[in-house]
Amino acid sequence: MTERQKRIIVAVILLATIVIANIPLLSRTALWGADFDYHLFRIKGIADGLENGQFPVRMQTVQLHGYGYPNSVMYPDALLYIPAVLNVLGLSVVHAYQVFAVAFNALSVLVAYVCFKRIFSSRKIGILAGTLWSLSAYRLSDVYPRGAVAEWLAIFFFPVLALGVYEVFRPDTGASGAKRPSRAAQTGRRRSADAPNWGWLLCAAAATGIINSHVLSTEMTVIAFAPAIIVLLVYNHALRVWLRLLAAGVGTLLLSAGFLVPFLDYTLHADLAVFSISAADKVALATGKALEPGRMFLLFSPMTQFPESSAFSGQLPYSLGWATMGFAFLWFVLLTLVRRHDGTFRTTLRWGVPPLVAGMFCAWLTTTFFPWSSERLRPITAILATVQFPARFTSFVVLAMILLGGLGFRLLAADGQFARYANIVFAVLLVFGLAEGGVTVSTYMTNAKALAPFEQVTMAENNGLAGAEYLPKGTDVATLEERYPAGSLPKADDGVTVTDFSKTGTTVTFAAAARRDGEVVLPLLAYPHYVVETQYTGSADCTLTRTDSATNLLAVKVPRGFDGTVRVRFREPLAWKLAFACSWISAIGMAVGGVIVRRRHRTRAYGE
Repeated sequence: MTERQKRIIVAVILLATIVIANIPLLSRTALWGADFDYHLFRIKGIADGLENGQFPVRMQTVQLHGYGYPNSVMYPDALLYIPAVLNVLGLSVVHAYQVFAVAFNALSVLVAYVCFKRIFSSRKIGILAGTLWSLSAYRLSDVYPRGAVAEWLAIFFFPVLALGVYEVFRPDTGASGAKRPSRAAQTGRRRSADAPNWGWLLCAAAATGIINSHVLSTEMTVIAFAPAIIVLLVYNHALRVWLRLLAAGVGTLLLSAGFLVPFLDYTLHADLAVFSISAADKVALATGKALEPGRMFLLFSPMTQFPESSAFSGQLPYSLGWATMGFAFLWFVLLTLVRRHDGTFRTTLRWGVPPLVAGMFCAWLTTTFFPWSSERLRPITAILATVQFPARFTSFVVLAMILLGGLGFRLLAADGQFARYANIVFAVLLVFGLAEGGVTVSTYMTNAKALAPFEQVTMAENNGLAGAEYLPKGTDVATLEERYPAGSLPKADDGVTVTDFSKTGTTVTFAAAARRDGEVVLPLLAYPHYVVETQYTGSADCTLTRTDSATNLLAVKVPRGFDGTVRVRFREPLAWKLAFACSWISAIGMAVGGVIVRRRHRTRAYGE
């Protein structure tokens, strides 16, 4: 078979995977997902902020009558600027998201293929692993029935992080034990001994992508990857490995500073509802959402909630996938069958231990086998329970199984006795994986209900807050709307006259005249970094305060004799601006530096 024919086959398989992964999006009718409305509000909030002159958008004003909600401060949304810009350019929010999701789904398949191909130096393993990863039931459930947009965007970066970790720890040999052919070697040029290792940069880029997509996925990534990295450090703790890890950490902090600094500022200084949830409540939620182990082994299970009459009513089937389990099983089988004195055996065993340990640990956390309700372990479970749903660790279990499967298949293809079975195994697992993915999305299409028109219906009937985690602590939405119905603000005390009121985004302007001391309640929730600016006559200036703890609206205290113009706006702190600039400068610097180093290395390779 010629190289051209091989490339055509790869393209066809990847295209089939992309089409299957996108089937529910290839429709004019948008389908409902549990959290989908909330994320559409986030996209619309960014678009609205951009149109009102905010960049980056910090306070969104499409939720709760436009009172200002710090979604973009507490919930990373860097990638959502893409559909938001499409919305600004004229697409509806739903169609903008659909275009973005189709493109990103396709990119996810291609990136997974490239990463796994690179790890195992095998195009065939890249195809199989990329397909199984892209069509895994948990990833597809995030994209569709759960509508967990932020989480599935974070999952996109997991294979990139796996590749980065591999590059950080790998010696000069690949996972199979054989010398990895460099691009220079493939083109007839000899690879120099000082070839740069980009593992740290891949780790930094992937970690930055995860941090800027989903906070809880960031926490889970640390928990899931920590056991694997500890094992890898036992194997290889050379100084260069520690330096690469240090560079990855520093690079991640620099690239993510634009989100982390505002996030930490509000975490420490804004008294938000999310931080008042008790440890007992978190553990109770996690305990109820842990998976029964048997649910992870379902075959061709429909991607819809179990019916009310079921023992698992209201839950989604999070199967690991039989094709993925069969792929992972290759590692165990081949290690049993091949000659144990073979060097490839030792390399396969050595590289398989880290994902095995991490995968087993995540599988334990995912299920009811983990003692979530243990009082003795409450200090530990309270921390772990911040992920809300233990089922979220399923994606890391699948990743670990795919890495084990890649090692096993590599050993199968390299072994003289069993290599003749490699193509058969490849074909069976690939077809089975495509079939499982097809059944998953097809059953979702069959059972899903249509999404209500977003701009016409949802935005009018839904306050866009979901769990309202980022409201000021104590705020009761029902009380707020009862005391201050939509359109009733601003509301001034007797003796204070308000005229020429206007509101654009999170900025309000009005003229005030006060015969006595009084307050003007504004249609803005009381968050840090709002400032009041005035032009007035009189002996005293206005100051900001807030209403009672059940409503937490901003109010302007107007002193007796005041007569002038008042402007209240959200002013982004200098530290936030510097952090945002730091992230962009770091990204540009790393990109330019990488290109320069790569060109110098390539020039040196040509010279040799």
